[in-house]
Amino acid sequence: MGLMKRVLTEAHGPEPRKPAGEKAETQEPASPASSAAAQRPVVHSPGPQSIHPEMVTRMILRELSEIPVTIEAPAHIFAMLKRNLMLRKAALLLPDPDESMYVPWSITGFDITTQRRLHIPEQAAYELFNNRVPLMLHFNGPEMEELQSYFSVREYTAFDKLVLCSFFYEAKLLAILAIAEAPFLALDPTILQVMYSAFEEGVSTLLYRSRDERIARIQLPLLFAHDQLLPMAQESLTADKVPDASILFLEFDPEPSVAAIADLARETDRYRVRQDVLRILNTLLSGLGKVFTLPRNRLLLMRTEIEGDSHLLDVELLTHQINERLRQYFAELDGSDATVTCRLVAYPRDTADLEALTASFA
Repeated sequence: MGLMKRVLTEAHGPEPRKPAGEKAETQEPASPASSAAAQRPVVHSPGPQSIHPEMVTRMILRELSEIPVTIEAPAHIFAMLKRNLMLRKAALLLPDPDESMYVPWSITGFDITTQRRLHIPEQAAYELFNNRVPLMLHFNGPEMEELQSYFSVREYTAFDKLVLCSFFYEAKLLAILAIAEAPFLALDPTILQVMYSAFEEGVSTLLYRSRDERIARIQLPLLFAHDQLLPMAQESLTADKVPDASILFLEFDPEPSVAAIADLARETDRYRVRQDVLRILNTLLSGLGKVFTLPRNRLLLMRTEIEGDSHLLDVELLTHQINERLRQYFAELDGSDATVTCRLVAYPRDTADLEALTASFA
């Protein structure tokens, strides 16, 4: 029995579902009062007879099994789906740890305005997939109006169909794949559902193991702004009142690691890669002192030490541990020489001018 027949026979997943309130498609005469959907140009795609769903599905399953467990796995998943499904306009949305939104982690074909607008509030996302089970939603023509605000006017009027695929793990929505243009959208929705059902569980499991499970372990300690550095350093000296006290300033630059990861996880917005690295770095530095954000995507650790203290910081060991931990999170760094670089400056050992020293980190 072929894969498509077997999945159709054995799968017990949910049937393709239209959004709430949607009526069955009917052939109605065009009306001058139609929405912007009536102005959408016809997009000519390869006919269904030239597409081979079973072969493509097998390829997706094979390549999915080869994606490494890395925090940037979503980029590799999207690249694989983009290649096999010939996605022309699509985006993979993930939850942003800093806000209750699903935002584009990987995107193709859409303009920059859509990339900025395609932010779906968590509540709205769970309302779309209110049964909290894997689901493929089909929006057609005027039915897309409820999603219009997420796209630029130019993009919204350029396509007449939108498919949203959810990826759940134990009722938690891990990602949403939005597809607005791809040859496979010309297939019967039942075939699309079978294809989606075949790889949905594998994608969801990989997303959970590689990203969601790991992100849950990353705390978001308090970060201080760069302009707070001088007053907080002065306060630290006053508070300690120890003659032999000194302040260590460790400046960390993650950009070499970010570039190495982004070169291999090419379908991820570099901003998202950088945020992932900074979150992990911030977590690793927490508890060692106060952490500040610096211009050009750097972090600064400030800590007070006393001469002769048995708990002096081993900077070389700390830097080594940071880079080893990043390699555990990012498989893209395996075998790479890229590291988070560190610069150490101490007051008053290296300079007696604290104000000039703190200003040098701008």
